[in-house]
Amino acid sequence: MLAAPAQAELQERQINVREACRRIIAGEFFKSYDALTRAQDYQVLLKKKVLLLDQELSKQTAVHEKLIVETNDNEFDVATAKRRDNAFAKIKNTRSTMEEYQGMLKNLTLEVSESQSNLQALKKEAHGLFIFKKIKKNVQSYPFEITYKTPCPQYHHLCPLSKKEAAQLKNLKILGETPQSCIRYAAFSNL
Repeated sequence: MLAAPAQAELQERQINVREACRRIIAGEFFKSYDALTRAQDYQVLLKKKVLLLDQELSKQTAVHEKLIVETNDNEFDVATAKRRDNAFAKIKNTRSTMEEYQGMLKNLTLEVSESQSNLQALKKEAHGLFIFKKIKKNVQSYPFEITYKTPCPQYHHLCPLSKKEAAQLKNLKILGETPQSCIRYAAFSNL
């Protein structure tokens, strides 16, 4: 037998499966949204870094070419030859870093398109059931509000869905599975 508070919580979960289902759908949407914004922000940062590295590479190449001319003029000057070799090593290092960042940018481009397609697929699948309303973004909130298309009066935990919506809710997949609370809510709607 469960303790009274635990039993009350269990009953509350059973009653409010509508909200539990919405939270799971919203959570998955926001998880994909976070992945998208994180990838886009990192992509912008890497593009800036690549641009700065490109400018640095131009400067380093100019210094290296100047040192090559200087070394050719002073054949036996070891200090100039050493500076030339160090400049070449810096160029090589900068090119390597740039190539690494460009590879990361290529991977991020794929990640951004994958995250966008995940968001669009979830929106498309949940289109008849949920409204993804764009709202003015506060500093601490997401720019979307996700609600059921069918409104529910205040203080009603369980508002039955139409048979069509209940069937659609049963077929809604999150990571390949229909969330248990959504299945239960759809089942309650068919009573």
